[in-house]
Formats: sequence, C-alpha cells, structure tokens
Amino acid sequence: MACHNASIFALAGGDLNLESATLGVDMLEQPSQHGGSACADEKMIDAADPANSLFLKLLRKKSLNKLNATACVRQPMPPNAVTHDKFLSGPDFRCLSNWVAEVAATEVAKENGDLPDFVPVKAQEALAKAKYMLHGGAPTAKELRALGGPDAQVSPEDLKHLIAEWEQTPEYQTKLERFFLTTFQINSLGNPGVYNDQFWKLAKYDGLNKDNRNITLIQSFRDMMVKTAWRIYDNEQPFSEVATTRKWEVTSAILASLAYLEKGKGLAERKSNKKYLGEYEYFQASDFSDWKTVTIEQSDTRFDWAPDSSAMIESLRDIEDGSRISMVRPMVGFFSTPAFYAIWQTNEDNQFRVTTHQTLIIALDKEFEISDATPHSTENGIPPEHADPSTVCYSCHRHMDPMRLAFMNTINTHNHAIEPESNALTPSFSFFGVNKSFNTIDDLAKIIAEHPEFPKAWIQKLCMWGNSQRCDDTDPEFKRIVQVFKDNNLNYRLAVREFFSSPLFTGTELTKNHETHEFILSLSRGDHLCQAMQNRLDTLKGINNPSADTIEVCPKPCFYKNGKFLKSCRDEKHFGLIPPDTFDRAKTDFVQVFQVGPFDVKSLDQKCAQLAEDVVKNTNKGIINSAQDIDKTIGQLVEHIIGLPKNHLRHDELTAGLKRIYDLSTHSTACSSGVNPTQQNAISCGYSHTKLEAVRNLFFAACSSPDILSIGM
Repeated sequence: MACHNASIFALAGGDLNLESATLGVDMLEQPSQHGGSACADEKMIDAADPANSLFLKLLRKKSLNKLNATACVRQPMPPNAVTHDKFLSGPDFRCLSNWVAEVAATEVAKENGDLPDFVPVKAQEALAKAKYMLHGGAPTAKELRALGGPDAQVSPEDLKHLIAEWEQTPEYQTKLERFFLTTFQINSLGNPGVYNDQFWKLAKYDGLNKDNRNITLIQSFRDMMVKTAWRIYDNEQPFSEVATTRKWEVTSAILASLAYLEKGKGLAERKSNKKYLGEYEYFQASDFSDWKTVTIEQSDTRFDWAPDSSAMIESLRDIEDGSRISMVRPMVGFFSTPAFYAIWQTNEDNQFRVTTHQTLIIALDKEFEISDATPHSTENGIPPEHADPSTVCYSCHRHMDPMRLAFMNTINTHNHAIEPESNALTPSFSFFGVNKSFNTIDDLAKIIAEHPEFPKAWIQKLCMWGNSQRCDDTDPEFKRIVQVFKDNNLNYRLAVREFFSSPLFTGTELTKNHETHEFILSLSRGDHLCQAMQNRLDTLKGINNPSADTIEVCPKPCFYKNGKFLKSCRDEKHFGLIPPDTFDRAKTDFVQVFQVGPFDVKSLDQKCAQLAEDVVKNTNKGIINSAQDIDKTIGQLVEHIIGLPKNHLRHDELTAGLKRIYDLSTHSTACSSGVNPTQQNAISCGYSHTKLEAVRNLFFAACSSPDILSIGM
C-alpha cells in the first residue's frame, strides 16, 4: 500500500491495495466506506449485479447524477469529469464493464471452488515446459524416453537428471542470468542518461562512443551483479551472499568507475576541470572485458581517482583475479551496484526511501505494509512533517525511515558517491518480525540475509518466473521446497532443480496450489521466446549449414547515435511486441504478459515473416535451402523449431498438417472464386506459390505455433 493521500486510504479502512493482480478481488462485494450511511449499500463491485457496481456508477454521467454527490461521491473518474464534462467514452466504459463482470464471475467461481478441473500433465508437456524455461532448446526423443515416454507419469528424480544435464550447457547459464537480471531489477537499461547522476556526462560524451564503449560500460554495470550472482549460484554457496558479498566480478573499466565515485562531492571540481569519467582517454578495448574476481573491502582512505595519466588504469589492469582492494564507498550486496542505483535513483526529497524499499522487495519479496506490527526501536530519521504519528503514513515510515539511514550516512542523494554524514543517526531495522539496531550497510546486509523471509522469497520468485504467477505458500509442496533450500545451506542451484522437477511447476500431479490457482498455459515472454528461437535456429544451422550466417533473433541493446539510443532498438529482448519479464516500482510481483492480444498477434506475425525470409533461401546461404527434400524440411521444422520429437504423441499429426500447408501452397491450379482452399478434403487447387514461398510459409507456421509461443504446451 502507498502511504500518500493517507486520508483517502484511512477512509477505505487503511487497507487499500492497488496491486493490479488483486484489485478485482479487493473491490468485490466491498461496501463504500465514504459518506457513511448514504453509501452503505453501494458495493464497489456487486457480484450479484455487476452493472450496479459503484465503481461503474462513478464513471457515467447518468448514474453519477443519481448519487448523493456530497455524501457518496468521493471523486468521479476521470477527475475532471464533472467540471469539464469529460466522462469515459462508450467503448472505454464497455471495456471496464466487461472487466467488472469478468471479475465478479471469476472471483465468485473461485469462492465456490469452481476452478477448471485439474488434469495432470503428461511427460511430453512436463518436458517441454521444463526445457523451455531452463534451456530453450527443443526437447529430444532421448529426453522423452528418459521420462518413460510421452504419456508417462513423470518421476521428479528422472526430471532432475535431465535438469542436471542442462545445467552443464551455456544455454542454461544464459537462462539463469536473464532470471537474475529480472530478480535483481536491473534488466532495463532505460535511458543511458540515468547514469549521469553517478558518472557525469558518461552518456553524453562522444569520445567513448567509439567501439560502443559507452553502452559496453553500462552493460558491464549490469553484468557485474549478474556474473557475481552466477558465481555464487554455480559454486553452490549460500545464495544469501547476494546480499552480503564484497567479492565482485569486475573489469578494469568498472574499477575505474568505482574509483571515480570515491571523489564524492568533487563533482563541481570535475565539471570545471573536465575530469569526467566519459572523458577519461586512457581506456582500451580490453578494459571492458577483462573480467576478474575482486574483493572490495571497507576503507577509511579514498581510492585515488587520477585522470591525468594512464597510470591509474594501468594499475587497475595489474590487479589479479582473486585480489583484494579497499574503498570508502561501501560495495556490499546487490543494492550497492551502479546499475541498481541507476534504476532506483533517489533525490533530496525521497532520501533513499525507494532504494530501501526496492532492496527489501528484491531480497524478501515484501513491501512496507500498515499491517506489519513489528515494533520499531527508534524514531531516528522519521521527519514529523513527512509522516505525522497521527496519520496512516506513519505506519510505514516508522519501519522505512530509520532503515534508510544506512544509505544516508554514507552516500549522497545526488550521485550516490561517497559522502559520510557528519551528524549520522543510528539506523534500525524493523520488518516482518525482525527488529534490530545496527550501524553500517554491512550490518543491514547481514540482517537481510538472515531474515526468515529470505528462503521463501526466492522460491516464490521461481514460481513467478516458471508458472507466470505466485504459488500458494501454504501448499505443503511449496513448504517442502523452501525447507530443502534451507536445509542445504541456501544452495539455490539445488532449489532450482527441486522446483522445476516438482509437480508445483510441472503439473504432473495435484497439489494444494492447483486447487487455489488455475494451472495456466501462459504466453511466453520476449526473453524466453528470443532464446528458444535462437537456440533452435542455431541447432538447425549446425545440422544443415554450419557456414551460414548466424541470425540474431532479438538484437542486443543498441546503441548510440549522437549520445542517445536509437528508437528502433531501444528495448532489449522483445519478440515482436512481447516484452520480457520485468519489474515495477513498489511491486513484488514480476510484470508479465501471459495472454495474447490482437496487437501481439500482429507483431508476432511480422516477426515470424521476417525470420522466414532470413532463414529460408533458395541457395546454400540460408539455414534452410528451399531446394532440399520437403519431407526432410518438414521433419526439421516439427522436431527442431516447434519442438516435437518423433515419439511425441502429436508429432505425426503436426507433420501431416505442415505437409498439407505445403501442398496447398504449391498446387498449380488456382481455386475458383468462392472456393476456400483450406476447406478442401482432397486438394484439387491451391495458391500456386513457388517452392521458396511455400517453404517460407511452412517456417512461418512453425514459428507462430502455440508450442513455441507458449510455456508448457
């Protein structure tokens, strides 16, 4: 819950949650609590009569005029509706009316236990879902046999063996690194100008744009956390070290950037003397790729930023893998990286509240809530003008404001550079059952890492990533996986293996979660689609034509022109219009698209049509040569692109379907007017396409098939 406009929230009972995922159920059958008895019978969403919902009445001029405007109407919508006669248009209102009716029907069905009947998933679907999420390649006949065949009851142990094999592949590492980008909330490059607060003129100075060094450095700030998390994960260290680590994966360029931040308030001096990081002229290409593990210890002496010669960067190049250096700026945990501070910038008004909030959301999957009754041990840092104890705002700020002092005592709000607070107040931590005073950011990191919510939080993130929704945390199977995570010293590699082989994810048997949450077949997201298609095309390239050019399915983030991103490639890992999993401010759930709309379909069609032209050629330059045997081509599309091995129960049917598409495309007799070629039983006419056109049609059909556009078909 947000703490602003507190009087409105208080009138709503102090428990208003505007999370989109819960908005419908929170409004269902809830009486308006504004205006007293005048609105006693007005339900926000009326389950029995959705058209009578107060939510809808406030949106229509006709119904609004029938309400007691002074007692019942808090605020018509849109806010200028009455004064400017700007009510919602008919189509917009009908759209919201349909949503209200759907909420009423869906939520009532849930209350009555009327979820769709749960049907256990077969081995072929469980394999497809698990490999799609953890690898992206097409399932193989050998893998399906290892699970007992296409319609077998899956043994979690058998699936664990397959997962262990995928773990040894670069595709698996890429998948987990994408997951870390999302969970640590750094997968959005955003406008590169956001780094200007930390590194003045970094994104504007053209001198670094040679060889894309500017974008390379910004990507390196993200990779610093991702590579560090992967090392912790891959070495099976306690995953809570992502919050406490001082051992970082860095490059010489990253170390130079951190040295720059040691200057603190020297920003004005750097401006006047043109000592910008972006103007440092002694970088070389290898400084952006010489990854090494370096422990950055706490020091009382600032690391020297010396921009007037090459000596500084030369000394940083000489730092060996496994070395230790010291800096004053605290470099501890995921919340201290330049990428995190760039995404979650603060300022003089916010004063690290957003930084603190997002830190807890990432680590513990929890927000500051009014309902958190944990006592707080100090009033330090709680400004009465911002959070008066008599207001509902105080209920959150009493937890948040003393905690944010950990940042305020060491880092400035302008550019997150080191700036020790001369009149530092002692911070404290009070959050969901844990109440401790502490002194440093290292102390805060340790408290977060040891918080009882940490293990559950990181299993819940796997639910959101793998199932496109939260799991029921009261499900015994969910609790079992959390306990396995805890019992094995927070070994996250083992926990991932445990989750993705569990019926909680595969749907191979009924658990409590499937009784409270519909087992959904979700639309894939951009990052999953990109990797699935990339891996499958690369496999087919290796089979057919290893010398063919590699096709970049989804372009890497691009790139500057006059210091700015090109609009055509600003967003990374979109497949058509389908975005990747991402995050939002003050939201614990991932931001995910899991249902397809008409614009999505159109964009997917355009993407697949373009890929068809790139993949299928009438020469040996393509991944598929249209002149090769058509049965071979169809078999490759079914098995390597769509992902149905020969022993899959739908393999033969889909093969026959693609052969029919090809025969219709190439039939030399055009159909007469009024004849729909696709509705013929025996094909006697068609579209007279060339073989090149026909094979491209086949690739388009494979690319746009539900098996590759969904998770777990």
